[in-house]
Formats: sequence, structure tokens, C-alpha cells
Amino acid sequence: MSADTTVTDNRPGGPRGLIGRTPVFVIVFLPLAAIYLATATYGLPYHIDPYTNAVTGWQMGMTGSVVLEGYEVATEPEQFGNIAWVAESPKGPVSQYPPGAAAMSAPLYRIFSQQMSLETVHGFNDDQAEPVELEVPNLVPATITAALTAAAAGGLVASTLLEVGATRSQAMAAGYVAGLGTTMWAVASDQLWQHGPAVLWVALGIYLAARERFLWSGLAFGAAVLTRPHLALIAAAVGIGLSVARRSFSPILKVGAGSAVGLGALFALNWWIWGEVTLNGGYRGDFVGEVVSGDVGGYLENVAGGLFDVSHGLIVYSPFLVVLIPGLWVAFRRAPDWARSAAVGGVIYLLVQWKANRFSGGEGFTGYRYPLEALAAAAVVLFVSYRTWVAERRLMTKVFWVLVAGAMVFQVV
Repeated sequence: MSADTTVTDNRPGGPRGLIGRTPVFVIVFLPLAAIYLATATYGLPYHIDPYTNAVTGWQMGMTGSVVLEGYEVATEPEQFGNIAWVAESPKGPVSQYPPGAAAMSAPLYRIFSQQMSLETVHGFNDDQAEPVELEVPNLVPATITAALTAAAAGGLVASTLLEVGATRSQAMAAGYVAGLGTTMWAVASDQLWQHGPAVLWVALGIYLAARERFLWSGLAFGAAVLTRPHLALIAAAVGIGLSVARRSFSPILKVGAGSAVGLGALFALNWWIWGEVTLNGGYRGDFVGEVVSGDVGGYLENVAGGLFDVSHGLIVYSPFLVVLIPGLWVAFRRAPDWARSAAVGGVIYLLVQWKANRFSGGEGFTGYRYPLEALAAAAVVLFVSYRTWVAERRLMTKVFWVLVAGAMVFQVV
């Protein structure tokens, strides 16, 4: 089924007729966007991670450069990681993050065309550090970008479910659950984290793979790589999984070629900035070292925290996922090959993320953030689990929706 599938109505012009002719994407996107925009953060205090993306987005939109002129003070030892996550490079101060999320906000910054304002910044992580005078961008374009990309991701998830036989009402309900029952609301849409744009690109890549637009799917995954480089794991899983399932080299070649565009662009940018081909760029964390380390106990503790921690646990803030677990095996077998491949890639991505970094993703916010891309990758399999396991059992259905309501309350709180 196509995402543009419509349901006719015998009462032209009536409410059902209007809704029946409106794409599912729009029906999910517009309410989510309205809710996100009404509840987001538009000024200081802004978490240091999304603030860094906002500053870079302003520079890209207004000057076309990723070099953060005037932010040299943020690279000094006493201020690094306090004002912004900015690293000193041969070209000047630059964000330690890949440019994907910032680039999404650049057009709005160009349209708004507002100069930075000089403010006294007291820092985000160290209240004892000396305050500094710093040029601060208007944060409204960054927040609007976060809200709109997160809402679009929910619309794409809903549209993709039509490809596995979901009814329009089922797809819309699933889109709202994804948008309001997860921290796409409380975290990704609230400020310009990397996750809103990243989930958008992952969802688009899967949607295009479902429609067998493999090269375009790869290009979407390439944009995801420019946002969070290890999302290449999901792209690889989709390409390899489809090629194995269909006994054809075409999917892996096309998805791989598209993804390579994003990876190549990231390598080229880092080479221009740092004078060497590197994936980390200015990021100081030893991701590779953590991934290959043999600290099994620490890893299991990190995974447990990622699932059950009171402040950042996946199951704590989206408890309805527990109800879907018993049906996952059957759902995995019944889901189409592209959905299975994406789900496997999402699980691998999350397990690697939890191995490479602390599960919390930092402090200064409530809810999880690292599992968001994995949830988007597994959305179709999760929906099939609901349809084949939960919806067939009245008690499970009631429990599921009670937990969904609770998850939405958690996002509000």
C-alpha cells in the first residue's frame, strides 16, 4: 500500500471525506508540530548539546561556515564543555558534533537573518566558572527546526505502516504514539538535539526502502550519518539484510552508494577542518576504545541503566513497550524483509551506542535520547507485534493503551 492511499467517502466535503483525502503524513505531522511548537524551549537556559548545534546552525546559515568565530573562549580548559562543546581546530573553533542537525536549522537562520546578541553567559555545566561575555544567537529557529523535524519523523513512521497493511486509523494512532508516547516530545522536539533530524532521516530511509527506492533510501541514511555517524549501522543492516533476503546485490549496492555520499561528505569536511580523514572530528570521547573494551560488567550495567534508570530509562518513560515484547518473535517473522533489516540495525546501533557512551546521554534533561533512532528503525516490527499480539487480546489492549496514556503524561511532566 502507498502512503498516499486514500479512503473514499460517500459524503463529499464532509469531515470524513476531507480526512479521507488527506495524506496520513499530514494528519500526523500537523497536530504533532502544533503540540511540539507550543511546548518547546525558545530561550536560555538551553542544554549545552543543542545550544552547540544552534550556534553552528547560525554560523552555517549566516556565513556559510562551520567555524564559530568569537567562540575561542569556549575552547579554553576552564570553559570547555561549559559554554558550548567547541573544539580548537586548525581552522578555528568548531563544534565537536557532526554538522547534520545544525545544517537543518541553517535555512531558518538565514530567513530570520538576525544578528547575535551580546550576553553574559554563566555556563551550562559549571556554575563556579567565571561568566563570559559571548555572542548568543536567537534560539527560536533552532527550536522550530527541532519541533518540525520531530513531527515530520512521526508522520513518516505513520506513512510507512501503510506499506504493511495498516489501516489509516491504525497508522495515525501509531504515529501519535511514536510522537507523544516517546521522548520525541520531551527531548527531541524541545531543543535542537541531534535526534529530531536523525530520526527524520532514519524514518525516511526506511520509508523509501519499503517502496524499493534503494538509492534514495541510501541518500537519506547518508544524511543520518552526517547527523550521527554510527547510524551507518542501520544503513548497513538494511542494505545487507535486503540483499541476503532477495539474493541480489542491488539493494546493498544502491543503499551503500547513497549512504557513502553522506559518509564521504563527513570525511571531506573533517579533512578540511583537521587536515586528516577522521570520523570523530572534534569529539574528544574515545568511542572506538570503549566499543572494543572488555568491560562486560560495566556494559551490562550501562544497558540496565538505559532500560530502567529512573531519570533516563527507556522502559520507565515508554512503558507500553513492555507489552509488545511477547509478540516480537512472531512479528519479526511476519514483517517484510526491509522492516526486519531496519529493526536489526536499530538494535545493533543502540547496543553499540550503550557500549560507546554512558546510557544517560548527559544530565540537565529528563528522559532517554539514545534509543530514539532505534525505536524509529524498529517501528514497523513493533506495530506488527501490536497487531498480532496485543490487538487480539482484550486485556492486553487495555493495558497497552493505559501505559501509552501514562507515557504521554511522563512526557508532559
